[in-house]
Amino acid sequence: MIRQVTAEEVKAAMFSIGIDKAPGPYGYTTAFFKSAWPIIGVDISNAIIDFFDTGNLLRELNHTLIVLVPKIPTPSVKCISKIVADRIKGVLNDIVSVNQSAFVPGRKISDNILLTQELMHNYHRNVGPPRCAFKVDIQKAYNTVDWRFLKNILLGFGFNVKM
Repeated sequence: MIRQVTAEEVKAAMFSIGIDKAPGPYGYTTAFFKSAWPIIGVDISNAIIDFFDTGNLLRELNHTLIVLVPKIPTPSVKCISKIVADRIKGVLNDIVSVNQSAFVPGRKISDNILLTQELMHNYHRNVGPPRCAFKVDIQKAYNTVDWRFLKNILLGFGFNVKM
């Protein structure tokens, strides 16, 4: 997870983003970065590699937010989040419960829906042992996340403190 980011990894991440994706406040999409890569690729790569080395990114580079990362005064660019996401994909199966069926490649949220339908099919009958079901309303809880707790959990899973 914390190995040195390479220029090739930056380019691969940038070129894996759709050409109409990630327009910033400046209005450029990744189509611009891809077409101008021979001119700006070294500078973009150096800036992103520097971010991974130092954790610092110039505020002027981007003004967007990244999902699932704490809101900070100087959020990073789409390419950086793509590199982090690509690296995390390799360990998702080890840290996400088999019961969690969304957000992990090869798992479908519809599996849990089908399982629930199967379990509830004859739930209304009065035969057999007593049973109880709860419907829990889950809301977006981004602003209520305890980031210190989340950091400790990730450290407990073996993530390096730098990540």
